[in-house]
Amino acid sequence: MVNKNLVYVWGINHWRNISSYRSRIDLKNHIYQFIKLNACELTLRLSRIYSFLWDHDHTNTVKQSGQNEELQGEGDEDEISSLVEA
Repeated sequence: MVNKNLVYVWGINHWRNISSYRSRIDLKNHIYQFIKLNACELTLRLSRIYSFLWDHDHTNTVKQSGQNEELQGEGDEDEISSLVEA
C-alpha cells in the first residue's frame, strides 16, 4: 500500500510546478480519488474484522451459557490476519 503522506507531498510539489489551472484541478481530483479509494478499502477491511470479532464473541458467549458445544479456539489470529490482508 502506498503511503498517503508521500502521495500528498508529491502532489503538493507538482502543484507548485503546474501552471495550467485545468492541470491543477485534474491533479487535485486524482489525489482525492486515490485517498477516497484507500479509505473505502480500509473501511471494508475494518468491517470484516468487526464482523468476525462480533461473531466470535457471540459464539463464545453462547458456549459459556452452556447452550452450544462448539468452540472457535485456535487459529483465530491467523483468521484475523487473513482478514486484514484481504
